[in-house]
Amino acid sequence: MQLLRGFAMKNVPVPEVKSRRHPLRDVLLACMLVLLLAQGLIGALSLSALNRQIIDNTAGRVELLARQTSEQIQNGMRLGKPLAQFFGLSGMLDDLRHRIPDLAGASVVLAGGQVLASVGAALQTGALLRELQSAVADEQGR
Repeated sequence: MQLLRGFAMKNVPVPEVKSRRHPLRDVLLACMLVLLLAQGLIGALSLSALNRQIIDNTAGRVELLARQTSEQIQNGMRLGKPLAQFFGLSGMLDDLRHRIPDLAGASVVLAGGQVLASVGAALQTGALLRELQSAVADEQGR
C-alpha cells in the first residue's frame, strides 16, 4: 500500500471506445436478406406456375366439353339426321353453358354461314368460318 501513496490519481479522460464492428452480425444479416429475397422469388414463381396450371386446366376442360358436344352432334348426323332439322341443339348448347359458367357464347353454324343454334353472346361466325375453312384447306394442301 505504501507504493500507492506516492502516486496521485488524476481524472484523465478515457478515450471513447470506438464502436467495434461485428463482422459476424453483418454476415448474418446479409444471409438473412438473401434468404428473404430467395423465399420471395420462390413464392412468386410458385404463384406463376399455379396460375399457369389453372389456365391449362380450364382450357382443357372447355376443350373436352366442346368435343363431347361436337361428338353428340356428329353422332346424330351419322344416324341420318340432317343438321338443319336436328332437334335438341339448343338444349345441348344450354347444357354446355351450364357446365361452363364462364362461356361467352357457342354456336352451331352451317357451312354457308347460317347459324342454326346459339347460346350466349353473338359470335362473329362469318370471320370464324372463313378462318376454319382456310385452316382445313391448308391442312389438305400439305
